[in-house]
Amino acid sequence: MQKPYLAVLDFGGQLADVIRNRFEDLGFNARLFPYDTPASDIEDAAGIILSGGAKGVYETDAPKCAPNILALPVPKLGICYGFGLGAQLYGGGFHRRTREYGETRMTILQDDPLFENVELETTVWMNHGDSIDRNGCYDVMAKTEEGVPAVIRYNNFWGVQFHPEATHTQSGKQIFSNFADLCSLTSKTQAAEEFEAGKFVEEALYTLREEVGNKTAVVLASGGVDSSVVAKLCLMAGVKTVPIYLEMGNGRKGEAAYVQRTLGESLGIDVKIHDKSERFLKELAGIHDPQAKRKSFSRTYANIGLELMKSYGMDDGMAVLAQGTLATDLRESGKEAGKKGEDRGTADVIKTHHNTEAEELWKGVPKVTPLSMLTKDRSRLVARTIGFGSQISERQPFPGPGLYIRFIAGSYPIDSQLAESVRQTASRYSFSGVVLPRKGVGLKGDGRAFEHAALMSGSRDWKAARRGAKEMINKLDVCRVLYLPQEIPLDQERFSDSHNYRLERKNLDVLREATEVVERTMDDYEVHAAQVPVIMFSGPEDRPIFVIRDVDSKDFRTCRPLQKPDEFPWEAYDAIVARAKENPLIPPGTFVFDLSDKPGGTTEWE
Repeated sequence: MQKPYLAVLDFGGQLADVIRNRFEDLGFNARLFPYDTPASDIEDAAGIILSGGAKGVYETDAPKCAPNILALPVPKLGICYGFGLGAQLYGGGFHRRTREYGETRMTILQDDPLFENVELETTVWMNHGDSIDRNGCYDVMAKTEEGVPAVIRYNNFWGVQFHPEATHTQSGKQIFSNFADLCSLTSKTQAAEEFEAGKFVEEALYTLREEVGNKTAVVLASGGVDSSVVAKLCLMAGVKTVPIYLEMGNGRKGEAAYVQRTLGESLGIDVKIHDKSERFLKELAGIHDPQAKRKSFSRTYANIGLELMKSYGMDDGMAVLAQGTLATDLRESGKEAGKKGEDRGTADVIKTHHNTEAEELWKGVPKVTPLSMLTKDRSRLVARTIGFGSQISERQPFPGPGLYIRFIAGSYPIDSQLAESVRQTASRYSFSGVVLPRKGVGLKGDGRAFEHAALMSGSRDWKAARRGAKEMINKLDVCRVLYLPQEIPLDQERFSDSHNYRLERKNLDVLREATEVVERTMDDYEVHAAQVPVIMFSGPEDRPIFVIRDVDSKDFRTCRPLQKPDEFPWEAYDAIVARAKENPLIPPGTFVFDLSDKPGGTTEWE
């Protein structure tokens, strides 16, 4: 007899597959379905969840569920876009006066079973550019700090504007557990569907033996957890495995030697090094647009990878490419990650992952992607299960394009009205504020944003700085707000005149040294982050600005900066500044923090 399950309809949101994962982690059976699944296909579901999505529900090409889905007699939970679908059906109107991204305070207005064991005031993670009004026939059960409806209910439909599946939503698991209770499910009786790393490994080994067989598995190993896991799974499956590290000129200081030693020792075989750094530098020189840069990197990476695979017997049918692509990589590249089958094109392209972009050039290449249904936290769990130590299983991610996307060379004209709005907003929080001629990639409403970065300076008041940044990101065309914790007045004219650095080895070496200083100092002061990208671009008087993007995250679907000074002491920041001044390879510059959440910003800038 089939176990009761929860049906998750995927409208293309960045966290759609995470919804399923969260219910599975709680011990409930959850399945992902296309948004237009007929009601007859899921009429046996115990409950239905409508995911977020990149569109506004009122747009002409917005995806819609089957009209009789919401008429099914089981409990329904609409999340973000799904919240909007329910509000629209039940007579609500929409406006864009209030936008909310990232950390938001929510206040519960009415008792409801959905809020069992949830504090009346709690932190939730938002990602919406549209807000609904109170004119529908639904009850407004909770509101945000901006006063807009955060939760609505109409009969057996509950809608939440925020994302309970985001790890940063304080009571997200409790809300999901409460919804499962409303569906008459109990984890004690409906368990055994949650992710089991041991079972995953067994299935992956069987699949690898079947798909690779007597061929050679070529692994483009970066030294990060995902490609390392794939290499070890291939070895455990008994297939011939060749791990290759591409020296692309964009890694951490001493990265090639570290990977060759650490990964080689962990795998028990040699990691081959191929230095292609000059070729990458030549191909990427002069490209400023983030997507164009990622695509150029991906083409170069794909072509070099193809050449290497041919040298290991691909043309003779004796080599297979084994990739560490995750569900997160697919989703941000515009793929409906987390499920197999037809892609309906609902997910927006946030930033192109090099493996997914290389697919076009690798169409005829036999490949295996054993981790493509996993998120980062599950990949780490698999790494620990198969015996990797923390030097690999807990290693901070370092993106394929590496320093190439952390070196910002593009500049953009500054709108005077935006500059004045930033100045006024910063002033309200007792800071000085300017707009930079730099832009970064953001995530707003499950869609890609490419907007200016702003800079604030002033006293070391972290809460005030975060409030100012949040207001800018929510209300202005800004997706990055930087913070200089020094009382130095900022002049807009000085920052508007900044010129560009050239993408060349000597400048990348400066960024590499700055990254080393930040990472080592954080280690010395026992400051722990999930990832610490350091971004570099030219500031006034040709002095570099280094952005410390220290993030707290479990799965990198959402993130927030570390709190100062609780999680990142000011003493550690001062030590970074002092050590950089002592390093002769780092020219005099300015170190600032990135205040942005994801959504709003993204983990990386480009």
